[in-house]
Amino acid sequence: MSPVWLVARREIRTRVRTRAFIVGTLATILIMGGYAALMTFIGHQAGTTKVGVTAQAAAVGAPLQAAGTPSASPSRSAPSTKPRARGRCATATWRR
Repeated sequence: MSPVWLVARREIRTRVRTRAFIVGTLATILIMGGYAALMTFIGHQAGTTKVGVTAQAAAVGAPLQAAGTPSASPSRSAPSTKPRARGRCATATWRR
């Protein structure tokens, strides 16, 4: 083993065994776990959002209400699967 790896190995082992490294690592793990738990809790909160429509925007009221129902179709369809010409960019085409 080269002298550089011997020194690096000793330095890493020395740092990893310190109390500050262990406490910092455990704190990071707890913070990340708490964040994941919070996001899961917030994600499972079921609720509805009410949107008010003024008289000027009454024309969009029906489409908005239809879009809010569970049976409504998604606003975007699947990307186009048509063969593309050579040398063109291979980006997906989304229909609205």
